[in-house]
Amino acid sequence: MGKSFNRIVVTVLAVLLIGSSAVAKRYLPALGRGSGPALAEAAVTHTERVSKHQAANACWTAWAAAEAGGKETAAEVARAAANGTAEQANVPVQVDKPQAAKQTAGHAGSRESKLQPPQDKTEQAAADKKQQAVAATVPQEPEVQPAASVAAPQPETADTPRHPYTLGAAREFNFTSTVLFRNEGNTTARNIRVQIPLVTDDSPYFSLEGETFSTEPAEIVTVDGTRTGIFRLEALEAGEELALTIRTKVKTSDITFYADYVPRENNTVTAFLGAAAGIESTHGEIVDLAGKITAGISTDWEKAHAITKWTATHIKYNANAATRNSGALAALQSRTGVCEDYAKLSVALARAAGIPARVVYGYTDNGNKWPAGGAFPLQGYRHAWVEYYLAGRGWVPADPTRSTANKLYFGSLPHNRYIIQNYTNLSLKGSYAGGKLTVTWTDALE
Repeated sequence: MGKSFNRIVVTVLAVLLIGSSAVAKRYLPALGRGSGPALAEAAVTHTERVSKHQAANACWTAWAAAEAGGKETAAEVARAAANGTAEQANVPVQVDKPQAAKQTAGHAGSRESKLQPPQDKTEQAAADKKQQAVAATVPQEPEVQPAASVAAPQPETADTPRHPYTLGAAREFNFTSTVLFRNEGNTTARNIRVQIPLVTDDSPYFSLEGETFSTEPAEIVTVDGTRTGIFRLEALEAGEELALTIRTKVKTSDITFYADYVPRENNTVTAFLGAAAGIESTHGEIVDLAGKITAGISTDWEKAHAITKWTATHIKYNANAATRNSGALAALQSRTGVCEDYAKLSVALARAAGIPARVVYGYTDNGNKWPAGGAFPLQGYRHAWVEYYLAGRGWVPADPTRSTANKLYFGSLPHNRYIIQNYTNLSLKGSYAGGKLTVTWTDALE
């Protein structure tokens, strides 16, 4: 009895052992000989051999499968993804994250089919349905628009100017101002203080290159936008005189602003917009005329151009006019004047139209070139012209006095011999005690 029982137990154990081996051979061929940890290590080693981009996709695939709730471990899915990409190791492929997630769900289902016994058609259909449900639960990332769909700045054409203006030929001048003090009284003049305007550069076609003084100024300050030297003299005896000389090296250039330049900035200035002495920009007649001249014009460039043209063609030059040097309103009403009247009327009309503008005071020749060398006085060469401040372009010069209907100097000047002294025509001022002081002021080129 005991022996028979032992035989039965042995027989049962043998049958179970043989059966489990058969099942293992039939249903688990994918596992091969390696254990779980060994396979995970092999998968990592294999993944390291593919490109960095493919390895990143494999990591994303493992994450997606884990989120989908698949039965495989992250290491197994990483191995499966690595095996799938290893066949294309030399072909770089970019897979977006949503697509990788869908592919992961498919790979997980395929992998499960190898781990499960064969199923009939009904079971297979149920499994497919379950697989689709699992894939639907994979988290989707927001869709990213391709880079090509992002609006990019339009390239400039070859004909579009990249700068608002160009500078041409330049000339250098030694500009000299001499202020002569003379005490014509019978007593000593003391505590002499004098304020002398200095050359001021704020225009693109003109620059101050150097400056020397025979008597150094006590200080240099800015008065109404003009550099001004403050000079102090202790005393000047009766009959005594003193010459104060200011030598300034300047450079002037031809300039041409481009009408088709497209401003890249919208910067502007707040000064040079209000009414001033001789610039009656708020007077009704000037406001009405500015509105008529600029009606239907959209850009400040075109408005300033139209204003310059109107002044150049509607005002007659008359050096003997009774209203000369009397300002914008007088020039408009009389339709005559000299260079300062042309300039002030243009500036007043521009300001009335909302465009900052200023009068420029200095010297230029009257059409004949100055001597190439030697010193000569600038008497008779005094001149005034205009600069408009146009956003994105800066100070744009114009000379309505020298312009005609056929040749308008707007955005350019006739030549490179325009010497700027300042922008406010500031006068010389001073104070003293005792004596009788007289002052004369002359300008010349050396």
